[in-house]
Order: sequence, then C-alpha cells, then structure tokens
Amino acid sequence: MTGLIKFVAPLRHVVPLALGSACLWLLWKQVSLVDIPTVWSAVKEVSIVQWGLALAATWISFWALGKYDVHMHAHCRTGVAPVHAARSGMIAIAIGQTTGVTAVVSGFLRWRLLRPLGVAPVAGVTAAISVFFLLGWAVILGLSALLPGSPVPMWLFGLASAGLLSILALSVLRPPLPGTTTSIPVPSAVHVVRIFSCSIVEMVGAAFAFFVLLPSGADVAFLFVVPVFIFAFGAGLYSGTPGGVGAFELTLLGMLPTVSEPDLLATVLAFRVIYFGLPTALALAALVWDHTQGPPPKRKPLKRPHLPLSQARQAEAALVRSNGGFCANAAGTQWVCVDTGQSHVFMLDPLMGCVPTALPLLRQRAWDMGRLALLYKVSEDTAIQARQSRWSVTRIAEEAVLNPAAFDIADRSRRQLRRKLRQAETMGIVIRPVMVALEYPALEAIANAWRQQHGRERGVSMGRFSKAAVENQYVLGAYQNGLLRAFASFHTSEDEMCLDLMRQTVDCPAGTMHSLVYSAIEEAKRIYVPRVSLAAAPVELEIPKHNYLRRALAKAARWSNGAGLRQFKDSFGPKWEPRYAAAPNSLTLVLGLLDMARAVHWPDRIVAPHESASYLP
Repeated sequence: MTGLIKFVAPLRHVVPLALGSACLWLLWKQVSLVDIPTVWSAVKEVSIVQWGLALAATWISFWALGKYDVHMHAHCRTGVAPVHAARSGMIAIAIGQTTGVTAVVSGFLRWRLLRPLGVAPVAGVTAAISVFFLLGWAVILGLSALLPGSPVPMWLFGLASAGLLSILALSVLRPPLPGTTTSIPVPSAVHVVRIFSCSIVEMVGAAFAFFVLLPSGADVAFLFVVPVFIFAFGAGLYSGTPGGVGAFELTLLGMLPTVSEPDLLATVLAFRVIYFGLPTALALAALVWDHTQGPPPKRKPLKRPHLPLSQARQAEAALVRSNGGFCANAAGTQWVCVDTGQSHVFMLDPLMGCVPTALPLLRQRAWDMGRLALLYKVSEDTAIQARQSRWSVTRIAEEAVLNPAAFDIADRSRRQLRRKLRQAETMGIVIRPVMVALEYPALEAIANAWRQQHGRERGVSMGRFSKAAVENQYVLGAYQNGLLRAFASFHTSEDEMCLDLMRQTVDCPAGTMHSLVYSAIEEAKRIYVPRVSLAAAPVELEIPKHNYLRRALAKAARWSNGAGLRQFKDSFGPKWEPRYAAAPNSLTLVLGLLDMARAVHWPDRIVAPHESASYLP
C-alpha cells in the first residue's frame, strides 16, 4: 500500500502540469490561425463604459474573495480583525491565481501579511479556503444547470445539491473523526451558507466582468455565459498554468461557437487585464506598502475584571472546567459561555450585570462568530427580561433547590428518602469526604465502570468525569467494608452547593446515592451554605397538541430517562424552579435547542477551559 501511495502521490502534480502544457500547445495552434491585428483592433473597440462595468464587477468579485478569509478566520478563531483578514485574502488570491500555484503562493503571502499569527494557523486557514473554494466552484457549476439554455447537464445539479446537503449535514451533525471523539472541523451552517454565498457572488461577478467586455455584436445571453464561464474558470484553475492560460481559452472557444474567434480572444485579453493584471499590480503595491509599514498586530481580547467562579451565585457555573467554556463580558455583564457546533450559548444567569443591555451585543457577537445566540437554563427573571427584549422564550427544565437550614428529614414529603437511607445503612454504607489526590484511581475505576454500563457521558450542560473537574469539587464517597462503592461530586461557591456527578458500581446497594446527597445537604447546613441545588430535570408539562416544540421536548425528556431522575430528586422534597431557553426568534430557538441536544448527547472530547475571555465594549 505504501508503494502505491509513493507511486500515485506525484501524479497529483504531474497530471495538472501535463494537462496545462497540452492546453497551451493546443491554444498556440489555434491562435496561430487567427489574425493578431484583428484581435488587437477588437480590444481597442472596448468602450469606457464596458471597462468601467468590468472594473466594478471585478471589485465585487474580489470583495467576495476577501470575505472567504473573513469567515475562515472567524471559524478558526485566529483573532485576526476582519479588515486585515479581507485585505490579506484579496492580496493573496490576486497574486496566487495569476501565478498558477494558488494554494502555495497564497499561503505564503497570507503568512507574510499576518506574520504574528504563525505558520500553522495560516496554513490551516489557507487549506480550508482552498477546499471550500473548489467545493464552491463545483456546487455553483451544478446549480448553473438550472439557468435557461445552460449547457451544464442536470445530473451535475443533482450531484451539486447532494454535495451541498452533505456538507450542511456534516456541519449540523458533526460526526467524530474515525477513531477519535473530536468532531470533523466543518464550519457552522451559518458559515457554510456565507461561504457558498461568497462563491456565488465571486463567480457571478467575474462572469459579468467577462460578459460586459464581449463586443456589442456578440449574440449571446448573460445567463448562457455564466455556466460557460464557470466551467472554463474551473478548467483553467485545475490546469495549474498561470492564470489558467490555455485551458480557459480553449474551453470558451469550444463552448461559445457563436462568437468569432478574434472577438472572443480580444474579450479574454481584456478580461485578463482587468481581472488578473490590475488586481495583481495593486496587490504587489500593497505588499510593498506592507513592507514599509510592518504587519498588523494580532487582535487581543479586551482585559476585563474576571469574576472568580467561587463567587458565582450559581455554583453550576463551574461547568466551564469540563466543557471548554469561558467567562465573557458584554457591556459589563459577565456570562458563562460555551460554543457548540452551531450556537454561542450563554449558560445560566449572568454572573453580574444588566441583561437587557447585554442582549443586543450577545446577538451581534454570535452573528459575527457565525453562530446562533442562545440563552440556556436561565431563571424566570432573566427569561422575563429576554421576553421584554422581544426574544423568543420557552421553558425547558425545572431545577430542584433546597434550603439546608430548613431541611427536615422527618417531613412527610421525605418518606421515600428515609426508607432509602435505612436500606443503605443496613448494608453498611458509610459516607465520608473523598481525598481526591489520594483516591483518584478509585474514583476513575468507578467512573469507567459506570461508562461501561451506561455508555458515553453527556456533556456541555452536564458534568463529565475528569481529574481537572473533581479536583475543584466537593466529593463525597460511599464506602462498604472500607471499599469505595459510589461517589457524588458537587460544585461549590460562597452561596450554593450544586450536585454534579453521581457514579456508582453495578452492584451498589440501594439507597447509596440518596445517602450521598443527604450527607451533602447536612454538610451545607453545618457550614451555613444558604442553598443546595440538585440540578435540573426535564419539564413536566401539559402538552398542547398545537405546540410542537413542547411535544418534542417532552419526547426528549422521556428518551433521556427524565422521569427516573425527577423521581430521585423528588424524594428530597425540593422546591422546583423553572429554567428557560431564549433566542432572538423562534427559528433560532428551535435550531439552538436541537444543536444543544446534539452537543449534550454526542459531546466532543473534554477540552481545557479558557482562563478568561472578554469581548465587546
């Protein structure tokens, strides 16, 4: 197999070079039969209006090319400002497509223009742009089959549609790379739509620049020229020759037989001046200017005061330690955030600040990142403020909360709890705090056994076992005959203790988990923590037949064993507080909740959290 790879690998360079050389030879034989003075006369007949329209169309096309880089830098989180990303992209592509080795030259020029970014990020951005540029060309070529009189066969439209839908499916579902838990790094669906929209604008703009340069006597419609031009442009791109010379001209000569050869070659010559020559000259001048001015600095996050998680009103904010989240600022409002495949999610209530002031900035920030803005598991007060700001709101869960000082085990609502505690005591279960530094291997063994029984852990809004997580938590262990049989971990802050992980062995005695949570409540009472949260459970609602969103949420709750979880928490007689999700509109809310469901049930690998992140004024 290795020998085959070594044999085939050079072909990807040799084949385009051979095709390009063959096209140049064929073009030379074709041009040798044409009267060159006639071609030059046709060029001189191009009017000022035609040059002006072609120049405007070229500017629009290169503007769209610059947006490629803007969206890719946003997707790759390079921190490069949009104006610098667009400038570097237009310069790199203008010179790269003229030289014929676009990927190599454009990658070097991007690195030259964005030196503080480093080689690896620039290489990643360049590779992603090259792939999506080719994909965009293929999709647009297929879509052009729908134009009246298009010479592109309809089967290419079906192929392009399937390809576009496949890319969107990969973006939404985000399946893992084979043998890993890391999702395929496809941009979000918003970015995919934006990138393909840029492809359409870029290609149509270039086609219009070519079309307006045709002589007035050319009997050819613009809608017919578009697919022909796209096909010819792709042929030139694949040939690898400078500016696609040879393949581009031969394709046009073969697909536009109604235009005379001198007129067509004159149009191509004028097009090359306006679309290749002028942008290349401007790009080279910009490079000289950049050499005298120096590279732009890398944009850094604004430094803002960071509120320690130990001071958060909701201890569950510490989830950022296991879901790759971060604390972010918006107009002085600090929020715990996490990014999913399609959404920029603001978890829980803000740590501090004013919600109505922050909401427009949060929405704009998510849009700039190519994601959907979503508030998740917020309280009723925050939901009311979001609704007053005309955001769509729905109840998604209820959180079980207790006042430790008022907790009475003898209360009638806790009969089942007392029975479970007696069962555990009869089996010799002893509860005591776990010294994580010494007993971590035992905790890990129980967590692994739990995974084998229950499958993968859920993520994002639910805790996952890791050393970094439990080292910062209050952990209680259940021991039987000196052996650790189960444990429960709790997020802690000055105002709250919140249940996170519950893990147990397969043959753990009944009532053990109830004993762990009860001991945590007693500890909270002893150290005067005013509030204990048993975390959230799916909602129990009367489901109106017309409300499809609530019906879907109810089905999701049954699928995730929400009833059993709620029954366990109900045995402690808690107060159930509603939790809500909110988004700028109903469609965003539905899409955001679907994306959250995917991220919770099929999470990526655990990543280290950002120490802090600040953005927006």
